[in-house]
Amino acid sequence: PFSQRAMSTATFTFPIKVQPEESHVFWLYVKATNSMQLPVVIKSPENHSKDAGIRAISYGMIFGLLLVMSIYNLALGLMVKDTTYIYFSMMLMAGLFHRLLITGYGFQYLWFSFPELNSILRPLIDNFLCVVSILFAQTYLQTKTNTPMAHSFLNILIWVATAGALTIFFLPYNNVLSIALWLLLVNFLSLYGVGIEVWLKRIKIARLFVIGWFAYLAGGIISVLAALGVLPANFYTEHMVELGVIIQVITLSMALSSRISV
Repeated sequence: PFSQRAMSTATFTFPIKVQPEESHVFWLYVKATNSMQLPVVIKSPENHSKDAGIRAISYGMIFGLLLVMSIYNLALGLMVKDTTYIYFSMMLMAGLFHRLLITGYGFQYLWFSFPELNSILRPLIDNFLCVVSILFAQTYLQTKTNTPMAHSFLNILIWVATAGALTIFFLPYNNVLSIALWLLLVNFLSLYGVGIEVWLKRIKIARLFVIGWFAYLAGGIISVLAALGVLPANFYTEHMVELGVIIQVITLSMALSSRISV
């Protein structure tokens, strides 16, 4: 449970006492069921508090943006009876919970007494994000009409992601998470490719989709590769996906606004 942590922070923080010019050896035992990036940083209490405050405010703004835009698009979709807005809302909400899981704030503020939920929610949210992002792309790009072959391929991906979510009941967590991460990677690349295909057919609605998805694609691929242990964990691999999310939300919101007839 979160209450048993040495310090009440979203990341694992341990207080140590070191006097100037002293030499110490610290042992850190870590047990993981999947690939793990473990950057270790030593900071003074003042710098730690400052950095933690900046981190909390920054993520709070991103979480707030995703939540507000998700509620707005859900309400808009219900009013105009357009499932595209509803799927976009669900995609934003899935992205919000994905970042809450990754950053540790979800465990800190929502399911703090149930640490076992982390291993269940992560693959479920990843696969759910695959499904709703595909549904959004299909309705927004009208793939059934504009590119029937790609539409059929995306339908297959939906069923594969659904099956991937069900693997939590009979596969070890490390296998389940690896499947979910690779599916996310395939999903990102596939949707970007479909967007380009529709754009090349001179269908204007695909232009902003491709721009927004490219930003999310770049951040998402870097995040997934870091989670898989392919890339090192550092400031850039940790925060590129947030930048991509912000750009994607802005561009796709602009794209969706053009669908409303005044």
